[in-house]
Amino acid sequence: SALAKGHLTSSEVLKAYRARAELIHHACNAVACWIPEAEQGAREADEHLQRTGQVLGPLHGVPFTVKDHVMVKQTPITMGMKKLQSSGKTSRRDEHLVTVFRSL
Repeated sequence: SALAKGHLTSSEVLKAYRARAELIHHACNAVACWIPEAEQGAREADEHLQRTGQVLGPLHGVPFTVKDHVMVKQTPITMGMKKLQSSGKTSRRDEHLVTVFRSL
């Protein structure tokens, strides 16, 4: 991949992905929240690749989105409902699906 070969960095991919996702979000309210640690994770993936020459896994540096009914640690639990959006409740843990994606 372009990431593994060093043609792109995880940080660059995340920046491009987020820019596109923001355009889509403004058109149809597609994103409930952005994960603040995503940028740090991208930097860590870049540093790992630079230091070791190895990718972290098959999804190294590939950003992903998760529907707002799937729990992601320290993010709002909304399930698309306005009432829940204003409740301020956040997930205490990642749902198994998110844990698996993060490990790839």
